[in-house]
Amino acid sequence: HQSFAALDTTKVDMVTSRSTSSSRYTIPANRAKDHSAYKGIPKFDEYEIYYMDLQPKQSYYQRYVRGEILPGDFKKLAEKYDIDTSSLSPEFIRQRASVFSGIRNGSKSIIVDANNDNDFSNDEIVEYSITDQTAYIIDSISSTLVQYEYFHLNRKYDREMYFKILPFSKAYGTKDSLQVYFSQDQHQVGVFQASGVEYKISLPEPNWVGGNYDHALLFLKKEDGEYI
Repeated sequence: HQSFAALDTTKVDMVTSRSTSSSRYTIPANRAKDHSAYKGIPKFDEYEIYYMDLQPKQSYYQRYVRGEILPGDFKKLAEKYDIDTSSLSPEFIRQRASVFSGIRNGSKSIIVDANNDNDFSNDEIVEYSITDQTAYIIDSISSTLVQYEYFHLNRKYDREMYFKILPFSKAYGTKDSLQVYFSQDQHQVGVFQASGVEYKISLPEPNWVGGNYDHALLFLKKEDGEYI
């Protein structure tokens, strides 16, 4: 097995690569219980607001700082997810991507808060028919470029990433017709060599949705040029 522990630190140039259907991973968004921070909410009789934390450890910590998570509960989360608070910001970081989902007149309306200002009035609304929920496969959904903030090494960064927001999912069923699903539509790819062997690194790994790149995947290049 190749060990990287003794290797010198190497800078790997990463390029943005759009995802393919075979590498996309879909996950249900979380339902927001409190809507007070949002504005520009359309007047629908039936609607919900969903979100995805793109830097989950930062989300847990800032919710703890704001008193939304009790100290005992945060301690358990820190142990479970290996949260190092010294690497996180006590200040609010806009790391969350939010989505409005509403049903009216036989259509499901989706609004992605793409500019991350908690205001749905200045974002595009996309409508889908709810009569044929199985028709919306992932390749038929347009990507949305979502802006967000990312905290790293005592500095806040403005970042953006492409996501597909799915109105329905075969994998998770359609019991909740308001539920939406996130699929990351890009990742970072780079190539490096170690001990004469070429590797490709993908950040994050395909089975992951998020903006913090905690999850990486290495691919070994075989003699025929393919990566495994």
